[in-house]
Amino acid sequence: MHSACANGHIVVMRELLAAKADVEGVDLQGTTPLMIAASNGHSSACSVLLAESASTAAVDREGSNALEHAAKGGHKEVVRLLLADGGLDHAVHRPLRDRASAAAA
Repeated sequence: MHSACANGHIVVMRELLAAKADVEGVDLQGTTPLMIAASNGHSSACSVLLAESASTAAVDREGSNALEHAAKGGHKEVVRLLLADGGLDHAVHRPLRDRASAAAA
């Protein structure tokens, strides 16, 4: 799943999801498929994962979530998508949301 997300291969992602691939599976760095798609700027892949209830709150071993991965990469469309999803805990992630919103402007 991570490779498909990294490359934005929506068809492959859908096939893997149909075969019950774990949308929350992590790699050795603790990154989820959503983080991988976000860090590579693949908004369509992020949309597919969000539709499958991928967690926007999950963090990798460095403590970064999908929104941070997108913002670090300068992927404004993905940042907007993740902010619009509303899945972040507003109290915990308020400073992050503010920085990401500024980056998306």
